[in-house]
Amino acid sequence: MVASSRTSAKRDFLLDQGADAVIAIEEQAFAPALLAATGGRGADLVLDGIGGGFIAEYVEALAMNGVAYIYGGLSGTNDVAFPILPLVQKRAGVVGYSLINEVRDADRLRRGVEWVLARIDDGTFGRPVIDSVFDLSEAGEAYARMRSGAQRGKIIVQVSDQPSQ
Repeated sequence: MVASSRTSAKRDFLLDQGADAVIAIEEQAFAPALLAATGGRGADLVLDGIGGGFIAEYVEALAMNGVAYIYGGLSGTNDVAFPILPLVQKRAGVVGYSLINEVRDADRLRRGVEWVLARIDDGTFGRPVIDSVFDLSEAGEAYARMRSGAQRGKIIVQVSDQPSQ
C-alpha cells in the first residue's frame, strides 16, 4: 500500500500504520513516485479525497485495469483536466463515489454495514488511530487542528450526553 501526505512530516507515522511507501505530494512529482513505489506497475486502486486537478497527478500512474475512486473534493474545485489517453491505453477508470448513494438503498446499506462489521470482528480492520477528541463546543478548534495538517489519525468531535446548562 502506498500512502500520500502533503509533506514528509508524517512519513514515519504512515509507515508505522502499515504503508509500504509514502509519497509527499508537495515535495515530489506524484506519478513518477507512484510508479517507482509499485516497481513500474502502477496503482490498481487509488482512493482520492482531493479530486480536482489532483487527478492529473496520478492518472498516468494507474495500472492496467486500475481504478481511481474520487470520494471527496478537498481541492475545492469541480474543474478537472487530465489526460484521457492513459485511461484508454490501460483500460483504467475514474469513478465518482459518495456514501450517500449507499444509504439511499436500504438493502445495500444493510449489506455494507454487515460487511464492515464482519471486518471489524475478524480483525481485518484494525482500531482507528485517534489524534484528538473535541467537544462539539470546540468544533472550531477541531477544524483548525485538521486544517493545520499536524494530526496523526482521526480527529473526533463528540456530542456530550449532558444537556448544556
